[in-house]
Amino acid sequence: MNRKLINNHSQALVALFLSSIFFSVFLLFQHFASSFLQRAESFDIVYLPAGITFISILVCGIWGALGIIFVLVPMYIYKFPDVSSLLIIIMVSFSLLLQLTVIRLCLLLAGIDQHLKKLKHLQLLGLVVVFSLSHSLSHHLNLAVIGRYPLGWGESMIALSTFLGVSFTLLILWMLSKIYMRSN
Repeated sequence: MNRKLINNHSQALVALFLSSIFFSVFLLFQHFASSFLQRAESFDIVYLPAGITFISILVCGIWGALGIIFVLVPMYIYKFPDVSSLLIIIMVSFSLLLQLTVIRLCLLLAGIDQHLKKLKHLQLLGLVVVFSLSHSLSHHLNLAVIGRYPLGWGESMIALSTFLGVSFTLLILWMLSKIYMRSN
């Protein structure tokens, strides 16, 4: 077997594994923080797992999206046991593939390659805004189809929650990179 092909497969598996792990950790942290704060609202003001979703899709592409799908599908099956597992798999996969497509299309239109070398701060902010809207749309779609929830204006706050979660996650990564650079 070709050595480059093996290296690509191992990178894909690492991306899939890391996106699954980090998304799970941030999801658990979000759950514990929400229960600790005993929030009465139906949404969190800062949705941190959206930040991991954004970074996983932006950096790892399809493998990052698949890692998150592997976490979300069992979660939705547990939360909605009366809904068909096949429907949940289709909806969650469609949702994340929609977000992947939106990010990749934005990168293509901006002339940014997959290595993100030409990505500028303002373009990153634009990507975060577009991702927040697509994440909110796909979340609405999942709630309507899987959860059969009636949707109202309260659900539109998910876009703001996603934007803040992605922004906060990017800020954490930026601070960690500065700490790392100073230590070296």
